[in-house]
Amino acid sequence: MRAAAAHMDQSGERRRARVRRAAQVLNAAAFAVGFLNLVTRLTGGGLAFDLGPAMVPATSVCVMLLSAGFALRHVAPRLAPLALGLKGLAVLIAFWGLTLGRVGAEPTAWMSTATGLGVVLAALVAALPERHDAKGYVANAGLLLALVSLVSFAFDLGGMQGTPVLTGLSLPTAFSLTLIFLAQILSRPSRGWMAVLTGEGSGSHIARRFLLPVVIGPVVLAWLALKATELGFITPSVRLSALGMLLGALGGYVILRVAAFQNERAQAARQRLEELGTILGAVPLGVFLMDADMKVILTNHSARAMIGDGETADRWLREAEFHELETRRRLVGEEHPFAHLTGAEAVRSVFVGHLGPDGSEQALQFVLTPLERVPGTAGRHVLTVWNETESWVVRTNMARTERFEAMSQLASGVVHEVANIFGVIRLSTDTWSLRKTDPSMDGVIGTLQKVVSRGVLLIDQLMALTRDSRPDLRTELVRLIEETVSVVRPSLPTDMILEADLPEGPVSVPGGPADYETALVHLILNARDACIASGPGGRITVRLTGGAEGDPVVLEVRDTGLGMSAELLARFSERQAVKRPGVGDTPIGLFAVRAFADRTGGRLELSNVPGAGLSVRMVLEPEAAAAGQTPVEQPVLSGVRVLLMDKRVDTRALSAEALAAMGADVTTAATAAAARDSLKGDARIDLLITDVQLDDGSSGDDLAKLARGRNPDLRVIYCSGYAEMVDPALRHVPGLGLRKPVSIMLLKRTAALALGR
Repeated sequence: MRAAAAHMDQSGERRRARVRRAAQVLNAAAFAVGFLNLVTRLTGGGLAFDLGPAMVPATSVCVMLLSAGFALRHVAPRLAPLALGLKGLAVLIAFWGLTLGRVGAEPTAWMSTATGLGVVLAALVAALPERHDAKGYVANAGLLLALVSLVSFAFDLGGMQGTPVLTGLSLPTAFSLTLIFLAQILSRPSRGWMAVLTGEGSGSHIARRFLLPVVIGPVVLAWLALKATELGFITPSVRLSALGMLLGALGGYVILRVAAFQNERAQAARQRLEELGTILGAVPLGVFLMDADMKVILTNHSARAMIGDGETADRWLREAEFHELETRRRLVGEEHPFAHLTGAEAVRSVFVGHLGPDGSEQALQFVLTPLERVPGTAGRHVLTVWNETESWVVRTNMARTERFEAMSQLASGVVHEVANIFGVIRLSTDTWSLRKTDPSMDGVIGTLQKVVSRGVLLIDQLMALTRDSRPDLRTELVRLIEETVSVVRPSLPTDMILEADLPEGPVSVPGGPADYETALVHLILNARDACIASGPGGRITVRLTGGAEGDPVVLEVRDTGLGMSAELLARFSERQAVKRPGVGDTPIGLFAVRAFADRTGGRLELSNVPGAGLSVRMVLEPEAAAAGQTPVEQPVLSGVRVLLMDKRVDTRALSAEALAAMGADVTTAATAAAARDSLKGDARIDLLITDVQLDDGSSGDDLAKLARGRNPDLRVIYCSGYAEMVDPALRHVPGLGLRKPVSIMLLKRTAALALGR
C-alpha cells in the first residue's frame, strides 16, 4: 500500500510539473503577442481584416513587462525584486495610459479601462505572498474579466465597444491578458482549484474529464444559437427554447458521464477489495478492514472462520462474548475488547479469551492500527486478530514448569530441615531403646521407630527428586537397572511379571545414579498401578537399547495396563501435567521423570502399545566423541575466544574443560573484577558466558555491555540457577539464556546457536 501511495504521489508530481511548464509556454505566448503588436504599430503595418480596435503601444509594453516579470520570478527566483519592479513599471504605464496618455490623443489610441484594470490585477497577483489565498482570488478575477472580454468579441463586437469599461479593448489585448492570468494560475498547481484539477482522487479525475466541456459547451451552444438567429434560421423565442434544451441536454450528459465514471471507480474499488481479500486469505490471522465509522468493509478467510456461520463481522466484534484467560471473568461494557480498543481511553492491543464455534477456548490478541499514512484511506483502520492459543499454552506451561522448579528448590531446603528433625527423633528413640528404662513404652517406641523409618525413606525420595543433576558423574545403567528391578520386584503383586531386557555390555550415561534410580522406580510403580487397575496379572518390561557411538540411549518401561487416550497424550506433548487412569491422585511421577529427562538434555516419550498398555521411553542424546578418539567433524568452537564468568569452582572448571574440548580458547574468571580485567587487554572475545548475578552486585548484562563495547559482534550466553531468568526485554545486550545445571550437550548446542555455527 505504501508503494501504491508513493506511485500516486510521483504521478501527481509529474502532472504538476507539466502544468508549470505549460504556464511558462502561455506566458511566453503573451509576450510574443505584445511584442508582435508593438512591432506592427511601430512599422505601420496592420491586419488585412477588421477585428476591432488595435492594441495600443502602451498596452503592448505593459503586456511585455508583465510577461518578463513572470518569467524572471519563476526562472531566476533571485531576481524576484527586479521582476516585481517590472510589474510595478507596467502599472505606472497603465496609469499614464488611462490619464495623461489620453490628452490630445485620438480615442482609437486610448488604453481601455478594462486593459488598465487587467494590468493592475496581474501586477497585484505578483506582489501578493506566494501562500496568500488572495493571490488565487485576484488571478481568478482577472481571468474572468479577460474571458468575458474575449467571448464578447465572438458574440457582439459592437455591443462590447458600447460598454464603457470595455470600450477600446482590442482582441490581442484580451487574448494576452487571458494568457497571462492563466499562466499565473497554472504556475501554482498545488493551490486553489488547480490543486483539485491536478490531484489523484476520484474527484480530480472527474474534474479533468468534464471541466473543459462544461465551461466551453454552453458558450459554444449560445454562439451557435445566436448565429442561427442572425441568419434567419430560427426566431429568438425558438433560439431560447432550443438553447435551454441544449443546455439541459449538456447538463444531463455531464451528470450521466459523472455517474458512469463513479460507477467505474466503485467497480474498480470493489475489484481491488476482492483482490485484497484474496491476498489476505492466505494470511494466518484474522483481518478486518474498517471505515471511518468503524464499520467492517472487508474480512479475510481467517476472520470469517473465527466468526462462524450465521454471524456478521460487525455484530461479532461488538457483541461476541470474551473473557479473561486467567479468571474466566466475562468482559462486558467498557471492558469488551472492541469497546476497549475504540473507546475514549482506547488502547492499541487487547489479549482476551474466547470460545470458538466448536466450543474450544482460544487466546486472541486484538490489534487496531489506523491507516494514517496511506493516501485515500483517511479514518480507516485495520483490526488484526491473532490466534495466540498455542503460544499461550506454551507460555502457561512454561510458567507452571518454572513454578514447579521454584517449588522444588524451596522443597529441597524444607526437606533438609525435616530430615534434621527426623534425625533427632530417630536418635532419641534409639537412645530410649538402649536404656530400656520403662518396658511398658517398648510398643510406643517401636511404633515411633517404624514411623521415623518411613519418614526417612520419604525424605530420601524427595531429596533425590529435588537434587540437581550432576553432569560430572556417570552411571552404568545395566547394573543400576538390575539392582533396581531386584529391589522393586517384591513390592509387586505375586501374579505380576517384572522383566528386564538389557544389553550384554555396560552402558554408561552422564549423571548421578540416584537420579536414574528415582526415575526408574517412578516408571515401574506407575506401570504397576496401571496393571492393577486393568485387572489381575500384568507384565512390566524394562528395556535398555542404544549406547553405541552416535546412537541415543533409550530406557523404556512397557506395561500391559491401562493406556492413555489420544487427548491425554496430546496434553503431555504440550507439556501439560497428565495422569494415567488408575494411577494415584497426582501426576507427579511422570512430571518428575520428564523434568529429569529435560535436565539431562534428553526427552520423555509416551505412546500406547498396540493391543493394551503404555510405553514410556526416556531418550538420552549421544555425547560428543570421547577424549583420545578422532572427531568425526571439526570442533564446533574451533578458533573461538570465550570468556567464562562463573562463581562456582566446580562448574567453572568442568565448563571450561568442555569448551576447550570443543576447540575454544577459554579464559575463566571467578569474580566480576577478574572478568573486567580480562577485557582490558587487546585480545578479542567472541563469546561471553556469564552468570546473571555477579559477586559484586553487578549483573551479567553490565559485563556484556562492557565486552560489547570492545567487540560489536560479541555473542552472549546468560546462565542462572534461579527459577526465573531476567526478562530478555530488559537486557541491554541480547543473548541466549541457560538454566543451571547445564549439560555438556546443551552447552555445546547453545554456543553453536549463538555463534551461528
